[in-house]
Order: sequence, then C-alpha cells, then structure tokens
Amino acid sequence: MDNVFPEGYKKMFVSSFGESAWEAYLSAYIEPYTRGMRIHPLRKVAFPFTLGTSIPWAANAYFVSQAFKIGNDPLHAAGCLYLQEPTAMAPVTVLAPVQGENILDLCAAPGGKTTQIGALMENTGFLLANDPHPARAEALAENIERWGLSHTAVANVEPKRLSRSYRAFFDGILVDAPCSGEGLFRREPEATAHWSLENLMKNAMRQLEILEEAYQMLKPGGRLVYSTCTFNPIENELVCAKFAMAHPDLQLLPIALPEMDAALSPTQLKRAGQAHPLIQDVLDTMPSNWDAVPTHHAGRFFPHHAKGEGHFIARFIKQHSAVSFNKAKPDRITSAKNRTLKTDFESFAKEFFINDWLEQLKNISTLLTIGDTLYALTEGAQLIHPLLRPGLALMRMEHEHAVPHHSLALSLRSENVQQELRLHYGDGRILEYLRGQTIPCDNLSGWVLITIDGAPLGWGKAVNGVVKNHYPKGLRRSYGFASID
Repeated sequence: MDNVFPEGYKKMFVSSFGESAWEAYLSAYIEPYTRGMRIHPLRKVAFPFTLGTSIPWAANAYFVSQAFKIGNDPLHAAGCLYLQEPTAMAPVTVLAPVQGENILDLCAAPGGKTTQIGALMENTGFLLANDPHPARAEALAENIERWGLSHTAVANVEPKRLSRSYRAFFDGILVDAPCSGEGLFRREPEATAHWSLENLMKNAMRQLEILEEAYQMLKPGGRLVYSTCTFNPIENELVCAKFAMAHPDLQLLPIALPEMDAALSPTQLKRAGQAHPLIQDVLDTMPSNWDAVPTHHAGRFFPHHAKGEGHFIARFIKQHSAVSFNKAKPDRITSAKNRTLKTDFESFAKEFFINDWLEQLKNISTLLTIGDTLYALTEGAQLIHPLLRPGLALMRMEHEHAVPHHSLALSLRSENVQQELRLHYGDGRILEYLRGQTIPCDNLSGWVLITIDGAPLGWGKAVNGVVKNHYPKGLRRSYGFASID
C-alpha cells in the first residue's frame, strides 16, 4: 500500500504524526471516500428522500452515500442543496458568520464555503467571494447564483488588489488557501504525482503572502480563519506560527469540534524537526520565541479519526489596538449610458412583485446599470471595480428588450411574487423546463416564476396557455429525480 504514495510524503507524515498514525491512515485510505450534502436553510422545501446522518461539525449538513445521485436532481438546480466534502464544511463553522456582517471568502472557488457562509448570513450584510483564476471564478459565480445569494459579490483578482480597497473592512475573513491537497489523495489518487517537498515550501510562501493581504483587510476585533485540505505542518502549523509572529496583535484561538484532533504543539513540532530536515530548516528560520505561539490551538481532521477526507483549521482574532488603517478611496464605478433599464425594472417590479418589495430593495441596495445589466449593489460592493459579479443582477438587455435576470429569479421566494407556477417534485414538467422546453399552464399571463415546491428554478413567460422558456441556455440539460416516494 505504501507504494501508492511518494516516499517523501510518507516520511513527512511519519515524522510529523508517528508510525501508528501512518498505519491508521493507510487503513482508512482503502475505504471508500465520504460524501456530504448541505441543504439550503432558506429554501423551505420538504425533501422527498431521507437526508441521512447529520454531520456533527456543520449545520444543515448530512452524510450521503456515493450511490445517491443527487447532483442531477432538480432540487440541486434550484439551489436547495450542495454536495461538499464533509470536513470542508468545518472552516465556516469555525468562522461563525452572522447576519449583517461584512465577510470575505478570499480563495473561494468553487463556492462550497461561500454558499455556506451566505446561508448563515441569511442574505444580509455583505459577502465578497474572490478567486484569482478566471475559470474558477466563473464556477464560483454560478454556484452563488444558484443559491440565490443576493448580498454577495464575486471578484476575480489577486488578494493584493483587494487589500488596496478594503483596508480594515471585514468582520470575518476565510482563507481556504491553495495547498498540496494531501486530503484529496483518497478521492483523487492522481494528485499524488504533484506532491514534492519543493512544492510544500512554495505553497507555504504563497499562503503567507495571502494571509498578509487578509490581515490588512481585517478589522481590529475581527476574526480570520485559515484552512487547508492538507496534513503536513509546513503548510499548516508553521505557516500559522510565522503569521502570528509577524503580527503581535493576532491571537490564535482554540478550536474544539467533534472528531477533530488538536494541531501539533510547539514541543511536537520540535520533535518533528528532529525527525525531518525540512521541518527543522523551517524552524531554524523562526524567531527564537516562536514556541510561544500555541499552535496546538488549531485543529486537524484525519480520515482515520473523522468521517471525511481531512482539513486543517486555525482561527485568529485581531486584537483592538492603537494601530490605525487608512481606508483606500473607493474605485469609481462607471455605469453605462443606457439608464433605461432602471425605469424598465421599476415598471416590471410594480407589476410583478408583491407589496413593497422594490422599496425594501432600494433601502438596502443601490441600483446601478453596468454594461447591459442592472444590479442591486450593497455598500461594500461599491469599493472596487470591476467585479465579476458586483451584486444581484436584476434585469438585462436581450435583443433590445429588457428581461428579468436569472439571478433575480433564484433570489426570490414565493411570497415575493404575483405569479408563480408551482410544480411539485416528480412532475415531468420540471424536467422539460430544465431542458429548455415550453410547458403548459392555465390562468397565467406574462412573467411567471417557475418553482419546485416553492424553490425557484427560473423565469417563464405565459402566453395563451403555454409558458415560454427563459431558463438560461448555458444551464439547460437533462435532469432526473433522485427519488420519488
């Protein structure tokens, strides 16, 4: 079994955690990997299948079997659930975002942790999700749209670019840093080919650079959670120790979650250094008093101790101090010359929405046309330009006609709208709609919100007993019901 891993990986693991831990890890490695699912707490649907055993370290989360093909279910398209590796849900639990805060998910793609944060914030405050890689940022924006996160913006820039605009701005920051991915080896064995001691050091340097920018964006009194899906102390405890030593106003707080092991203490790190020259080389670069950092306050999930693939998590708080930060002047967002969209949307809203929905939106957002799309921007989104997703897209121009945006549909609830075509789980019209086909309807005319038991799927336009399909062409495909009771 040892020969499936690079020899250097085994040596690093044994030097850090011991021979018995390695044997336990190998025993777990041959078992099937574990899958998890989170449900959207704001999507009030009755699930037609058994949710499974609750995941003890995350809210609204359940273990699911590999045989359960829920990713192709219409409830997935409606943003009612998200498939996610179970231990990857723990960092957001540790961050503990609450309603009304300003939160940053700095390395956010593909969006599992962002959607988890947004659900806990219940579409209040301001959530900024960033990923510097364009393709990954697009996937991130799609998942945010699917979950109907109306107070969430998406950036596609390097962290240093963000820190110029958001000095001491965020109440909480999650840095789920790029890493060597040792916790992915069971699920993606081919990832072992990219493992090397040289890459561990490169990753650690990059992680420290990202953390430094995160520090600049964190308010005094704010909290920062650092996490990786890897095991080695080079990218975990030693990164945390260096980061804490560089910023005396940071305090590393203890974490206690079910099935989580304490991270290595300074004493254990010194012992690991005696067993592995690279660990010792890093320790030799540390200030003499580095061992005052309580690295054991961080925690680690192992696949042989927890029902999951593995994660490292550390939680810092920035102490209130006399240090002051000068907030950067906001970048100027310039809107397009075409401002008719705002008027068109207000007319649409008065006809389609119930009561004072539009006024409530205006009270918490700025309506701004950017390019061919009208957005609702919360305050934090106006500090940087351009953003891949500056806010909730409300309406766009399509062939010289103003049409409501798909993002708007997915942010709505049944009680917000005048016209809803409510389809029930198992209804074949749901599958037809998601394939882009027209579907029949009675007693409806004009724009209609299509829902599955109240959870939004998208727009349709009812004309003469038929709903013309406005589900985005890029999302259309064949779905199937995972379970029909």
